[in-house]
Parts: sequence; structure tokens; C-alpha cells
Amino acid sequence: MLLDSNYAGLLSCLLTRESSASEIAGHTGQNLQQTHHKLTRLLQAGLIVQSGVQPRKGRPIKFYRAIADEYRIPFELTDAATLGELIQMEHSPLLRSHYAALSRAGGQDLRLFRCEDGMALKVDDEVKQARGISHSVFLNYRLSDEKARELEKRLQELAGWLSKASVGPAEEGKDYLLGLLLSEGRLNS
Repeated sequence: MLLDSNYAGLLSCLLTRESSASEIAGHTGQNLQQTHHKLTRLLQAGLIVQSGVQPRKGRPIKFYRAIADEYRIPFELTDAATLGELIQMEHSPLLRSHYAALSRAGGQDLRLFRCEDGMALKVDDEVKQARGISHSVFLNYRLSDEKARELEKRLQELAGWLSKASVGPAEEGKDYLLGLLLSEGRLNS
């Protein structure tokens, strides 16, 4: 279940905050029945707990949370042949959604250009203003070990800030995807 993309949005909610089934359904875009089914399976697997109940007329509202701050999955339990393949399987849905969002940005108004540190793909500014926010850049940087550790720390801080800044399903806002990738290597020319 931990590697099942059908549970990713639900687990993301429960790893960051206590949530009700309706809050999770709103966040993931799944209907309430699907959400309840997945919550039941996660409860049975011991990956989440019911953390609270809010009384109300009719059925009370139940709240859930993950039992851990992180879950470790032994590689041997996956179907992947290599760690790279496993990571690619996990990143593929995010990347497909990102590329689809770039495609919806409008027409052929994308700029692909080489910059000092690598290649960048950006939605043209006029289209971006009319259609929303999107950004895609892949760059090479040459960093010392100390600077690479500092960058990793800053990316983790950014992810933490975003978790706190994210609005709930009842609040006004739009869904955004963000993938932060950092590894040793170079773009192949």
C-alpha cells in the first residue's frame, strides 16, 4: 500500500496533519466512499490510527493520522529490479501530471533554452499570466560537498514550509505539484 499511487495523496495528508475523511476526499479529489475504503484498509494494515472524534448531529466526524512520521520500505519487497527503477516508478505520476499542466498552459508558447548551467523549459510569460503558474527547469551546478548539503537542507526546509503553508480543502486555493530533485550527476549533452 505504501508504494501504491492510489494511496499517495491520502498518505500525504495523514503524514502532515490529522484529517477527516471528507477533508482527505477534498484534498485528493476522490469521492467519500473511495476515501473511506482506503482509510479502512490503512487502519487494518496498522499504518494509520483514528486520532479523534468530533460529535455532531448524526454520525460523529472521525479524524485520522499516520502512526509514524516516515515509513521505510525494504527494497526486496518491491517489484523493481533496481533502486533507480523504483524511484522512476514513484516519480512518473508526478512528472506526467507536470507535463500535462505545461501542455495545458497554452499553444506552442514554451521556451526551451540552454543557459549557463544547463537546459531550461519555461512557459512563455504571456501564457503564464493568462493560464496560471508553472515552471520547469533542469540545471547542472558544480557544488562543494558543504554547499550540496546546504542546498539539500534548504530544499527540505522549503518542503516543510510548503506543508505548513498548504491550505485545507475548505479554504480557497488551487492544487500545485512540486517535485524537488537533487542528485549528483550531469545532464547528458
